[in-house]
Amino acid sequence: MNRWHTGVVAVALAAASMPAGAQVRWDNARHVWFVTVHDDGGVAREMRVEPANRVVVRATLVQIDSGAHFLLRYRVTADSASPQALWLVNVPCDPPASILTRSGPGATQDVWGATVHCTFEVDRGPGDAEALLAISSTRLAGLGVGVAVGARDIPVWPTSDPTGETDALTALVDSLNGNAPNGLAARFPIGVPTYDRTIVAQTDSGFAILRRELQAICGGTGWIDVPTCNQLGALLNSDVVALRKGVGQQAALTTGELRQRLNQFIQALVAGRNSTVHQNAFTILHVLARVVRAPLIPVN
Repeated sequence: MNRWHTGVVAVALAAASMPAGAQVRWDNARHVWFVTVHDDGGVAREMRVEPANRVVVRATLVQIDSGAHFLLRYRVTADSASPQALWLVNVPCDPPASILTRSGPGATQDVWGATVHCTFEVDRGPGDAEALLAISSTRLAGLGVGVAVGARDIPVWPTSDPTGETDALTALVDSLNGNAPNGLAARFPIGVPTYDRTIVAQTDSGFAILRRELQAICGGTGWIDVPTCNQLGALLNSDVVALRKGVGQQAALTTGELRQRLNQFIQALVAGRNSTVHQNAFTILHVLARVVRAPLIPVN
């Protein structure tokens, strides 16, 4: 199963809330679930529940460092080959105090599980023009997980009023319909507000963060090709911090040598941008590297 796109077998996510004896089946021809519910007359009916995870998201991020804050600009739509339109996009925005502004169609703040999200009602069909979303934050972007809710019908219960059975089935149906935090919505990799500038600007922690983000991007997104990942990784190898601290018999790297490593890293990103390095990887790593480098530049 794709790490970022939850498949239909993810019905297990709702298992904990599934009432005993509940009948649920997947219709592979129609790509919907059917949940058995008794109507007002006590007759068993199959209620159609359409999942929200069939949407294929196309999302691109540009991050701008203004010095006082970071502006994250997203372009988002449903891919032209997506079998489902895109309705909502949720971007993690924790803690809320780090979010200065958010803008875009239907922009709001919502709690999705245990995490606060910036939510946008993008409403884009396959191949439609991209929706423009923006988040202004005190935090730099790191690799995160966005949640995309595909456009789908809301289930129609076969009862006039709620019953004990419908109450017991609601959590399951919400999960199958993509209305629950761990339900059948699509997950996709994207940059989200993550790091305080002051932590990234400290040389040792900044190098560690940059290396960790590179490893996560190279290991789980396909945004950077393997040779470029190896080239970038060699500039941030595990010896950097050891050298910096003068561990063992090795001499510490000088400020100039650290700055040179970062310059080479940034140059490699620029050279590969939009060819071997996807824009999403570029904007996360480029801004991080520049913030790490800033205290190492001599002041005339």
